[in-house]
Parts: sequence; structure tokens; C-alpha cells
Amino acid sequence: MDNRETQKPSWIRTKKGKAMLIATIATLVVVIGIVLGIHIYYMNRWYSNTWIGDREVSGMTYEESAELINRVFSTYQLKITGRNNGTLTIGKDDIDYQVDIKDSLQKKYDEQHDSLPFFSLGKRKQVDIDLGASYDEKKLDALVGQSDLSTGSESYPVTQPQNAKVAFSSEKKYLVIEKEYLGNTLNHDELITAIGKALKSGHEKVNLTDEKKYPDVYEKPSIYSTDPSLQQKVDACNPVILRWITWTIQKDIKETIGPKQIYKWCNYKNGKVTFDNQAIEKWVEKTCFKYKTIGVTRSFKSHNGKTVSVTGGDYGWQLVYDTMLKQLTSALKKTMDANKQKAYMENPDATQKKALTIKKKTKFANTAFTMNIDDKTKDWDTENFTEIDLTAQKVYVWRNGKVAFKCRTISGKPVKDRQTRTGAYFIKEHQTHRTLRGDNYATPVNNWVRIMWTGTGFHGAPWQPWSRWSKTLYRSRGSHGCLNLSPSDSKKIYDLTKYREMVFIHY
Repeated sequence: MDNRETQKPSWIRTKKGKAMLIATIATLVVVIGIVLGIHIYYMNRWYSNTWIGDREVSGMTYEESAELINRVFSTYQLKITGRNNGTLTIGKDDIDYQVDIKDSLQKKYDEQHDSLPFFSLGKRKQVDIDLGASYDEKKLDALVGQSDLSTGSESYPVTQPQNAKVAFSSEKKYLVIEKEYLGNTLNHDELITAIGKALKSGHEKVNLTDEKKYPDVYEKPSIYSTDPSLQQKVDACNPVILRWITWTIQKDIKETIGPKQIYKWCNYKNGKVTFDNQAIEKWVEKTCFKYKTIGVTRSFKSHNGKTVSVTGGDYGWQLVYDTMLKQLTSALKKTMDANKQKAYMENPDATQKKALTIKKKTKFANTAFTMNIDDKTKDWDTENFTEIDLTAQKVYVWRNGKVAFKCRTISGKPVKDRQTRTGAYFIKEHQTHRTLRGDNYATPVNNWVRIMWTGTGFHGAPWQPWSRWSKTLYRSRGSHGCLNLSPSDSKKIYDLTKYREMVFIHY
């Protein structure tokens, strides 16, 4: 055996080993050939996956890339996209935009060819060339400042950012954190800076909605939904507002305060919730006025067929303000069952709401015949009432819409502190015997029917000269404000008039 053969490694001396050696050499030759081929191909071309600005120049010669870049910039436009589909396109001629790429492009081309193309395959190579870009900054500033993107328009409204906040959710029926609203109000200086960079780099698109790339180009809210103080406020306020306070004004009329309204009265600071007492008082006052009918102007058809309007008096509805305020205040301070509140938040239905309802008894200082929310003047019994015509000096008792009884009267003397006041009043009491007292008199009377708490009412006055009564007699023989009646008429009025019934006094 040849001595040289025995000196070879054992694996080469086998047929299999020889085949492996040949395959390895062949593979190496192929690889070298590929590398050499790639190097030769890209010797006068831009390497694979090379980009200049927004244009790919892979495989192009220097001349081809220069022609492409020049062609692009001969009709150059920069399209800016903002929030809410807002756009602004800046044309080359709008700002006198010019570029000079010759030296910079050649330099970048040469730098790329200082390394082998094989080692950069598959990687995107962004070549940033100095375009030698120039433009009129004043024109750019004016163009951007006057654009819809900056100032807004009917089709593109510009809105301010809004902070995240605690708000009552109409859907969930309790307080939640309402997410911040970003809006689309631009920071002009930041926008000009972003556009300037794009122009210098020759980019054809700027997407302002990319918050990572342009974090400050839009004005920002100062409070975001992740702020822990918002959740603290929610946790403190929900137990306070989750309740209903209700008053039954009439059988089919209720007044109810719920979480949404209660939250409007809340003041939150440093983890504590207090109430705006002035606002609460104002609500009670407004509610009492809503149902108050005392003093409204009422009209009715008089005994002579004419329509008479009467204002003032004490007839009508009136809630007791102090009582209602105390009821509301105590209900707001009441500690509610936390489990019931939690059940409501999980399922805000009628059953859970009822479990959190505090019922209060309605207290009236005065009442009327009926309640008409749509028309306060229709609160009296239009079929049954008493009319006192001071001009005619007569009394008319109406029953079932007709005058059932009429009689003469002598009203208060028309001097200070004695004249009979006009208005709409109600019958307050009946006494068969009563002594009327004043500063300089004490007069026993029969068939007393009180009309006013100040002391005005019907009563018999046998001392009056009824045989020579006239409608002007009250001017000389007038009372201290009462409605004097003859003894027989006073008995009739006593029997006909009803407690709390309307009494109209007019001229």
C-alpha cells in the first residue's frame, strides 16, 4: 500500500469520507460563487432593501437613484394626517421648497459600498441623506396656522382636550371614571418642528396620530383616567349618593331626589364628602314654590256674568319649607346598607332601587281643593265657593255652579287699618258665639265664620241700620274689616259656607 495513502485521516480513506469531502468543497465553491456574484452585482448598485426617505432604491445604480430622487422632488408634496381624519397637504410651490442632493447622495452611496453587501442582506437600510432642503419658513408658518387642521372648520371641528373625571353614568346609574378626551387641538410650535424635520428628510407623509413619534404635537389633558385620586373619589362618593328620597305630594304626584342630583350637591376634598347646604336649601325652596298656589291670580265668572281676576289671599297649596329641609338633610346623612348598595351596583333594577329608597311624609302648611300641576290657578272648587263683591256690597254663595244664596253686607270702613282686603281666602272656622276684640272694643257676635287669620270674617251685626242699607253705607258705617250681616243672613251664611272652601273678595 502506498505510504501516502496511509498518512491520510481514516475517514478520507473510505468511500463515504471521500464523498463528504467532495460535497464540502462543492458547497464552498457555490457559497463563494454566490458571495462573489452578489458583490459583483451590487458593485455599482445600491444594496438590497435600501430606502431613501419614503422611496426604495434597492438594486438601482447611483444614476438611477439620483434620477428617481430628483423626479420625486420635482413634484414633491408632504401629506400630513391628524386625528379625526384631518389632513393637510403642503405642495412644493406653497413654501418654495428646493433640494440639492448631489453631494450627499454620492457620499451615502460610497459609504454603503465600504462594506460587503452580503453581510447586510435582509435588513432594511434607511439612508438619511442631507437633501440640502430649503423653504420659506414664514410661508410654512402661515399655511399651517390657517389650515383646517389648526383652526378647524365646519367639516373639521377642532376640540380641546378634556380631563378624565368622576361622572354619573346614565347607563350604570352610579359614579364612574369618565375617560379623558384627547381632542385634536395642535401645539403649533411642535407641529412646525415635526413638519420641518419631515421636509429636511424628504418624507412625503407625516402621521401625527403616531403618539410615540410625535408625543407632544397635540395638547394633552392634565388628568388621565389612571389617576388614583379619581378612583378614591368614586369610592368615597358612591356610598353617599346611592339613595333615593321621595315625598308623595298627591296620590299620583311624587317628588324624588336620586343619586344624580345628590352628586351635584357633593363637595369632595381630601377623601371627605360634604354637602353644599346652600344648593340644598335652594332646591327645597324651588320645590316648595313648584307646588305653591297661594297668591296666584285666579279668574272666575262673577254673579253678573263678567270675568273677574283676583290676586293675593291665602287660599292654595303650600309645603312646609323647614320640615322638608330637615327631612332631606337627615336622609342625606343617613348611613345606608353597603350590601344593598353593592347589590344595586351589580343589578340596578327597580327592586334594588326600592331597597335604597327613603320615604318622607309630606307636610303642608296649607291645602286646597285639588292640585293641578299644569295650571296652578285651577286648584279650587269652581262649582262651590263664596263671592264677596265689595262694590255691590253683597255676598253670593255658589252651589253646583249657580248662585244659591245672596245677601247684603257692610264691609270695612275705607280708612287705614279698617278696609276689607281683597284676595282669595278659605273658610277657616265656624263659631256660633264669639267676642271680637280690638284696640278699643270687645264685641260679642253670633254666627262667626272666619275668613282671615287676622280677624276678618262673617258675623251677625244687629246694630247696623239694615232698613236703610245701601252699597255706600260702609263708607260711614263700615266695620273694622269684617263682613257685617243681618242676623238672619248671618245664620244662612253660617250654615251654607264650608270649611276650607274658597272665598273671593273683590271690587
